[in-house]
Amino acid sequence: MKIPNVRKAGFRIIVLIMTCLLFLSVSVCSYNITRVVITSSGRVALVVREPQNYKSEIREVVNIGPYGGGQVCNWTLICETLAAYNVTGIGSAFLFNYKAYYPSQYVPNMSPRDELALAIEAAHSHGLTVRVEFCILYKSPRNEWKCNRSNGEVVDWLDPTNPEAREWILNLTEEIVTDYNIDDLSLDYIRYDDEDMPYTATAKAWLEEYLGETITNWPGDFAPGGSRFKEFLQWRIITINTLVKEIYDLAKSIRPNITVSACTRYWGDDPGGTLSCVAQDPTAWILDGYIDRLYPMNYRNTTDLIQRNINAYMTYGTAGPKGAVELCPYFVTYSQDEGWNLTVTQFAEFITLIRNLGCDGYVVSAYMGPGVNPAISEPWPDIRPYLAAVNSEPPWTMYDIAVQYLNASVKISWNTTKPTNGSVEYSLNPLFNATLKYTTPYPYPGIYYWDMDYYPGTMVKNVTATTTHEFILTNLEKGKIYYFRVQSSISTLNVTSKVYVMLASYS
Repeated sequence: MKIPNVRKAGFRIIVLIMTCLLFLSVSVCSYNITRVVITSSGRVALVVREPQNYKSEIREVVNIGPYGGGQVCNWTLICETLAAYNVTGIGSAFLFNYKAYYPSQYVPNMSPRDELALAIEAAHSHGLTVRVEFCILYKSPRNEWKCNRSNGEVVDWLDPTNPEAREWILNLTEEIVTDYNIDDLSLDYIRYDDEDMPYTATAKAWLEEYLGETITNWPGDFAPGGSRFKEFLQWRIITINTLVKEIYDLAKSIRPNITVSACTRYWGDDPGGTLSCVAQDPTAWILDGYIDRLYPMNYRNTTDLIQRNINAYMTYGTAGPKGAVELCPYFVTYSQDEGWNLTVTQFAEFITLIRNLGCDGYVVSAYMGPGVNPAISEPWPDIRPYLAAVNSEPPWTMYDIAVQYLNASVKISWNTTKPTNGSVEYSLNPLFNATLKYTTPYPYPGIYYWDMDYYPGTMVKNVTATTTHEFILTNLEKGKIYYFRVQSSISTLNVTSKVYVMLASYS
């Protein structure tokens, strides 16, 4: 049986020698560091500047029904309402069920107006970010792109092994990232529906290439209960992982400062069951550097179940609080399937919990309040009492992270919109790496999965609160690659960047 190898992640290190740029490609076995962008340079010093900003706490309200029943929502009133409660962003499924809420050349627009453009204009004018929930594999626009089960049943789920379907997904990605100034492209339904798919001709061809053999008993040997079902489950993960990589690379090539995130399934105690059932492997995405933020879905109304899920993500995915990527649990105030409304007290307890656990923020669904589409019939409760029950100070931002190579040292600097303490953590070794492990989650035959770990580096701190942060690192080994991240904090609230890479190169 084939098992995934630990990948070697390629980093592009950019060095300035006088007025010439020398490009080096360095391979190391580690977490794939965020790509950095050069914006300015001097005769001796090189400034590498990161375009992404970091909020002190991410607070989003999502699932705003833009259009339906012949009526529309009022984006300005919605954003005005949420900004009053210090919410930082809005989100909605502007791409869902192979339908869009903006003029698209690939899918029909479900509204008589451009809802996405109106949402962006209203949100940005109120200081809010916009997250597009891109529901990728849920439903298929064409019959020939649908998945098959092992018994031949056709399922209305997009088959990611179909080359035409993948091209269609990438066309939608390119269109929305190019045409709209969105802040976050969030991959939703980036998984299979269950373990019994896909058994299509394109899936068979891909699996044969992966195994390096011609399959004679298809799907029999690879169907549930078959002698090689375990290999089928392991291979399916690759079909999803490569799609995430393609979307991420394309989105970042168009707009380097965009956040690419994912809404991910409930884990429970570990990722094994979810990985076997739906082939969703967010730890691999983190390891290979193809995701910026995770939104673990918590369709639960008890604190113990929510804490169980967050603990699993911190253990196996991000390697603790303020870990490899930002972690923002996703809550709902109403469950139609289970018939419950979350109380305001429960919501406040959940937010206290995720703050105590060290999460980077939260998302709550769904919006109900001023400006909502009056045709919405679901009995979602008014969001305002929930937001009022949570102590949410105005957010502050960490931004403009830069590396400057001096004559005999390296300067790392950044800014914050409020005076904060600052620290830099750096190391010759990756701060995060993953170990391949094996589990046999009932009722599945067994699966390999990644377990992320944190390896602390050297920490330098400045306890003086300021908005301009500068750290001079000396005695670095010239020509060596260093991994680093920065952090700003006020009291118990801290903001931590991703891990970046730099080459200790100076005259």
